[in-house]
Amino acid sequence: MTRANRKILKWAIAIILVIIISNISIVSFIIGVFTQTKFFYDNSYNYSSGNGKFQTSPGHLKGETTTALYKDLIKQFNLYKKKNPNDTILYRNFKINVLKFWFWREYLTEEHYHLPYKELPEKASCKN
Repeated sequence: MTRANRKILKWAIAIILVIIISNISIVSFIIGVFTQTKFFYDNSYNYSSGNGKFQTSPGHLKGETTTALYKDLIKQFNLYKKKNPNDTILYRNFKINVLKFWFWREYLTEEHYHLPYKELPEKASCKN
């Protein structure tokens, strides 16, 4: 192996280690707090139905954890679907930023990130 190849390998290993370490729960949380990007409990994470008649944000949900908030979101949406059987898809109205590699584990494991994306109308207020 040439010297240049060893250098490339060392850099690749270093980058992979940084990504892995940054995705450990507590490390990811600390990075999110310091970069001001940890916002599931913030109203910047909005959700809506396809036609926009159902809209909500974590501020309108009950729960202490992301799992509890997601369960309440699904519960509220299921109640909405009973009254509106033609509007059955729940969308997240926030984009996933893949450059924030410290959230990759969350993007893969937390269910609210798996919802399909649809842009929230500009004048929409998140009420349900």
